[in-house]
Amino acid sequence: MTDRQKMTEDLDAILAQAASERDDLPAGLAARVLGDADRVLSEQVLRPVRRPATGAFRWLPGGWQGLGGLVAATCAGFWIGISPPDMLPDTGAVLLGYEVSDTVSFDDGAAGFGWDAEEG
Repeated sequence: MTDRQKMTEDLDAILAQAASERDDLPAGLAARVLGDADRVLSEQVLRPVRRPATGAFRWLPGGWQGLGGLVAATCAGFWIGISPPDMLPDTGAVLLGYEVSDTVSFDDGAAGFGWDAEEG
């Protein structure tokens, strides 16, 4: 038998002996403990937890990280709406009814560098 097994058996014997012996609390002590527990529980239930309204909004999208993502997406959408890339139509022009005619031509700059000449 190894030392570890002997220690485990000794510990099991001690715990079995402790489980078989039961010491009862005096009646007065048990009543006082239960009375104090009831009093503490009733005090905790009577006090509601108050949170500010901004706290509820802050945790709704996922905390500060979620709010940061919402702010970044809002700024990017606002910027794309005001100054759209060339491949997207200008939403403001479409809503106001005038036409924007910005055309990009690659023929103008390509001839200056000789890129239009074929090899050979």
